[in-house]
Amino acid sequence: MKNNHESLVANSNKFENQKTIDSAVLESVDENYIKEVISNLHITAGGPIVLSEEEIKTEGLLPKYMTVVGDREIALSLPYNLGHGRVAVLAYVNSKTSNIPPQDFYIARSYYRSNSHGVWRYIPDYGMDGSYGKGRNAESLNLPITLQKALSDDLRLNGAAEVFKPDSIFLGTIGLARTTYYGTAESQNDYYFDVKSEPERLIGKFYGSRHNKTAPEALVLKYEAPDFSKKLMEWDDKSEVQGHYHVDVFPSKDGKFNFMFCKNDKGQVWIGGVEVAKSKVTSTGLKADWAYGGYLTTPIMEYPQEVGDYSGEYLGNGYVDMFENYLSKIPVIQEYLKSVKDRSENK
Repeated sequence: MKNNHESLVANSNKFENQKTIDSAVLESVDENYIKEVISNLHITAGGPIVLSEEEIKTEGLLPKYMTVVGDREIALSLPYNLGHGRVAVLAYVNSKTSNIPPQDFYIARSYYRSNSHGVWRYIPDYGMDGSYGKGRNAESLNLPITLQKALSDDLRLNGAAEVFKPDSIFLGTIGLARTTYYGTAESQNDYYFDVKSEPERLIGKFYGSRHNKTAPEALVLKYEAPDFSKKLMEWDDKSEVQGHYHVDVFPSKDGKFNFMFCKNDKGQVWIGGVEVAKSKVTSTGLKADWAYGGYLTTPIMEYPQEVGDYSGEYLGNGYVDMFENYLSKIPVIQEYLKSVKDRSENK
């Protein structure tokens, strides 16, 4: 399974009620593979919480599947419940030593699914109060889209297990505990070394103050607009906070980016993330290059202090709705909804 999955096509989709493995994304592993991973496992935690091999075994979070993203092999555990609607997966990312010949080893990493965006992210550091670090920007933590599907398939197939010490497992892989709110100049771990400090930006009025957002009608893409005739992949997902939602992935017309459109059962749409199409995958599982979508990637639900003049209905879970007053008026989201309708009518 060492081929490049960046060009997966739409027929790789497996729906929520199916319990078969999508072999283009996930491959079950055997006992020999598990032994190889565990015997060559590095845990780089640098904070007060350090995950142990014994805890991994006791909690039932040994490798279950293997996937390949770019040229990087990544093993995944069963998903587990973090609480508050969040789920996480323990990942084992293959790396190689610098000596000749290079030797394989695996680094333990923690991935979780964001409540607001419904996308899977890497956690680079955490505060002493247990707060999740946002790194350079939350969008720099979005995992590659192929890995997004693999993680969602893992959750669809297995659900989220209840473990004894979810926070210890989750935070016990992380090489940095913050004493300040943001990562600082001395925040040196693999994420800060490997992921570029500056993002790729879209051409347009997508950036500015969170309190004075560009009007949604003015968020116009041209050459970087998604090509809705070339769906790369799709899958169904479900979370405690978002409910059921469908994900469609399209490349930009210039081939530079991939767009992840999410649509819930109410017909509401948000862009879960924009990915740089061609970039190496690092030892964190993240791509070295990342795209910052700005206002275009406004989540479907947002904290009240982030919404500016576009606050929608209060959702009762600490968030307000962003679809009615903002997302529904963004041209590319309107075009996506039209493409969904056209495909449905042409079936």
